[in-house]
Amino acid sequence: VWHNPPFADHIYSTEDMHASNGDPKEMIDWVLANLEQAARELPSIPSKGGQASIGGRATSAAAEAFYGKAALWYGTQYDDVEYVKKAIAPLASIISSKKYDLIPNVADLFRAKSDFCEEYIFERNCAETSADKNIQNDNRQTWRSLRLDNVYIPTAIRAYGWAFCHPTQEFVDFMKQHDGEDNARFQAKLLSYERLLAMEYANPDEKGIKPGCSYPNHVGYWNATCLMWDEDLYTETGNNFYSRANNPVIRYAEVLLMYAEAQFIANRDADGSGLNALNKVRERAGLSPLSSLTMQDIIDERRAELYCESERWFDIIRWKIADEVLADAGKKRYAFKGYKPGTTEYDIEVTDGEGHGWDDKYWELPFGDNQLQANPNLVQHKGW
Repeated sequence: VWHNPPFADHIYSTEDMHASNGDPKEMIDWVLANLEQAARELPSIPSKGGQASIGGRATSAAAEAFYGKAALWYGTQYDDVEYVKKAIAPLASIISSKKYDLIPNVADLFRAKSDFCEEYIFERNCAETSADKNIQNDNRQTWRSLRLDNVYIPTAIRAYGWAFCHPTQEFVDFMKQHDGEDNARFQAKLLSYERLLAMEYANPDEKGIKPGCSYPNHVGYWNATCLMWDEDLYTETGNNFYSRANNPVIRYAEVLLMYAEAQFIANRDADGSGLNALNKVRERAGLSPLSSLTMQDIIDERRAELYCESERWFDIIRWKIADEVLADAGKKRYAFKGYKPGTTEYDIEVTDGEGHGWDDKYWELPFGDNQLQANPNLVQHKGW
């Protein structure tokens, strides 16, 4: 996202402190060489689902996955098909190893029951207990789960969070068209107000949006990938609620989608293996397989499958569609108030926002003022 920061391939000495902007190609070659070495030297899991036997450490497959991702991202960002081609072999190696697979139920992802499962290639390991009160998790559920100030909490969730990262109306509409609202993946990603009301509550008379409240930045759907499910919580922490579910950083579904994209860009998927890989993701999601592959198919499938896994921004930047996708970003604000009185129609308040949509300077993020002041040889990006 900065594209050309100084190339720090070693611990900087005083002489290095005024290094100029780096060469992205030189840097990506160094990154790929290091990942290639890591893939040779790191251990492999013994068999499918065998990550637990070696614990939460990086494997050769993790290095291959990150190699494929780095090569694909660089190749698409800089329109260099030769780097896209570099992504194919390491991703194919993971697929052909038969040591990884998609878990059957997409709703089990991001839950403690799936820690070290056959789909997770690299994951952040949370401790199974917290008897010493030293919580070892990444707080993503705390950030994103239901907010007690605005809504009653069902017993299956129990703990509450800060309610960040709600889906936009545009994403909800996309998922309704792409997956369908009754689809298993749709419901694993998005929790509708109807499904929330249908859950069990300690007091059946207290459910839904609290009287006089609204849910800010909300259109009637919650992010279902990071809820604070009661059965996933630590039990030794008193009134502090944290999830012990591991966080997958890269999983087999993304490997399949990256392989499909690399095959399509490199050779228009001449042997059909990219289509086959993408269809495995669709079939797990309960969708019919495609008979042919297009770039739009890849874009849509990544968006649906990898929702709220920190991929979308980088994807729309490297695909060079961010200006179109974010043309109206921030121009409107939404607040969900439950049902309109006497109906089951969503009551959504829409007001003007403070955002102004896309600006071309966003193609590259800025270097911070402290960096520019410390290093007179560092050139700021255009528009910043």
